[in-house]
Amino acid sequence: MSAAIAIPDLRFEESFRRALLANAKSYCEAEKLELQKLRVSDDDEIIEPIPIITPGIVIYTVLKDQLFMPFIQGFASALILLKLRPYIAIVQNHGRRVGISIVNGIKSLGNTIFFAPTRGLRRI
Repeated sequence: MSAAIAIPDLRFEESFRRALLANAKSYCEAEKLELQKLRVSDDDEIIEPIPIITPGIVIYTVLKDQLFMPFIQGFASALILLKLRPYIAIVQNHGRRVGISIVNGIKSLGNTIFFAPTRGLRRI
């Protein structure tokens, strides 16, 4: 019984629409506007009207999602890499030393297997 893996929706239009609706909904809640809730007689399900998307919400969403968030994420990742630079250099040098010792070990092993010492043997 394997559960189906949910594949994320990577299309720009759908993700942008979801961000617009979320920002419009939070804007409406921030302004404390009461949305009219309609009761459906059959299912007793609450239906909320779609919040109004104003040009200000579109500008806010574009600036936040396309300008500020990538800038902040890039700045944070650059800062993390800057702080980790000494540790990365230590790991790199250690890896280089281990690699050299492995290569030297393989070379010495190959020399003993393929080029056996010829001491005591005569050439014909």
